[in-house]
Amino acid sequence: MKLSIEEEKRLENLAVEKLEITISQLKSKGLKEGINLARIGYWVWVDGEVLKTDAVLRGTIKGLGYQYSGKRLAWSWSPVKRFCRGSKDTLPQLAQKYGSQGYKI
Repeated sequence: MKLSIEEEKRLENLAVEKLEITISQLKSKGLKEGINLARIGYWVWVDGEVLKTDAVLRGTIKGLGYQYSGKRLAWSWSPVKRFCRGSKDTLPQLAQKYGSQGYKI
């Protein structure tokens, strides 16, 4: 289903808001470095070595509504809940296809 330009923009704005909330929450938990965040289209992706060892940070990410993608080895959030298989593209391929903004903490 093709989205209108207005709907795509609305979803991208929701992703930017989620990204800002995520950064704020992670920093409030004392995180100073070790996390990569990316907004790809209207999805937000989070990964980093520190998430493999810090259960509190993983719990924070999960509590914010992110789901772990074993295929891409990263946590994802989207304002649209789709019930499909999704693509087989890697995160770099998705970033190239849809554009991305990356952040590091």
